[in-house]
Formats: sequence, structure tokens, C-alpha cells
Amino acid sequence: MSAPARPHGAPEGARAGTTTVRGWVDVPPARRAPLVGRVVRFDEARGVGEVETGGGRRYGFHCTAITDGTRAISPGTAVVFTARMGALGR
Repeated sequence: MSAPARPHGAPEGARAGTTTVRGWVDVPPARRAPLVGRVVRFDEARGVGEVETGGGRRYGFHCTAITDGTRAISPGTAVVFTARMGALGR
């Protein structure tokens, strides 16, 4: 049996069943695996912000996801988090 064909335009080593974005294989993180990142922005009035991982991928969050009981966090704060879909599927 031969190895699965890589998707058209995918970089060398990509397998069938993965998607590519601008030449990079976009494989979602393992389910419920903790990620490490830094808060890059936080709008206290709206209660929303973004965390960026070391790989440059950004994830949005709402202040209700902050587990220490506060509703605010400073940009530059290192965080450990799990990525999951929100109520709207984003």
C-alpha cells in the first residue's frame, strides 16, 4: 500500500486530510492540550482580549475565562490555556 498523497500545493511532508494555509500545514492543537502564550491586548471596557502563542498563533478570549476571579489582565502576562470553540463556533 502506498503512502497517502499530499494535498495539491501542500509543502513536502503534508498528508492527505490536512489543510494548508499559505504553504503551512494547519493542524489544530491536540484536544484539550494546554498551550502557553502571552496576552497581547486586552480591552477592559469590552472584556475581550487576545493571547499569542510562541508560534505566532492568536486566540481570542473573554474576561469570564480568567480563572483567578478577576475580570482584567495586563498585556504581557504569561498564561497557560486550552483552546476550544466558543458558543458561536469561533
